[in-house]
Amino acid sequence: DILQRLDLDSNLLRGQTYDGGANMDGAFNGCQAVMRRTNPLAMHFRCAAHTTHLVAQYAVDADRLIQESLQWVQELGKLYKRSTKFNNVFQSISLEDNDVHVPTTAIKPLCPTRWLSRHASVLSVVNQYEVVLKALYEMSRTSSSDTAVKAGALYDKFGAGLTLLGLRIALSVTGPLHELNRTLQARSQTISGMLQSVNTVKESLCGM
Repeated sequence: DILQRLDLDSNLLRGQTYDGGANMDGAFNGCQAVMRRTNPLAMHFRCAAHTTHLVAQYAVDADRLIQESLQWVQELGKLYKRSTKFNNVFQSISLEDNDVHVPTTAIKPLCPTRWLSRHASVLSVVNQYEVVLKALYEMSRTSSSDTAVKAGALYDKFGAGLTLLGLRIALSVTGPLHELNRTLQARSQTISGMLQSVNTVKESLCGM
């Protein structure tokens, strides 16, 4: 329906990329199979960027320390998003501690599906770690509300060195994969360029 409404000729749709879901990638009834019945010359590829996201997911899931550290980032992001008071405390401390020319970065919950989008969320926490600790401590002292209790519990978790260690380990993996993901989706990218980028990142990660 969309192809018809946009007046796109299916005979010209030669290169197609899909994720690994059966509804898209299925050999018989997947979208790619339906398209190839209309246009047998259409070439089907598994989306390289999506595969990179899966690599990041499997790498992170393999380590319990990283899993737990990311869970605390998720809880911090929820607190930042839901509590206006904590948001104000965080902004105030950030302005006091940082240079006026350094913008404050919002703390966001982790994206549940696009794993490499988590890189920016984790990087934001690591780069503002002292501000995060001070804001959580100040928030925990304001009252006996559920939000204050939550802030106190998160302060204990982020105050532990293992959490910061877990986040830095996560960044050492997601950082190169995040850059690779951007490279793979470049408009001017070629197959040979993609393979070269993948091999470069692979050598870098294997040499860690």
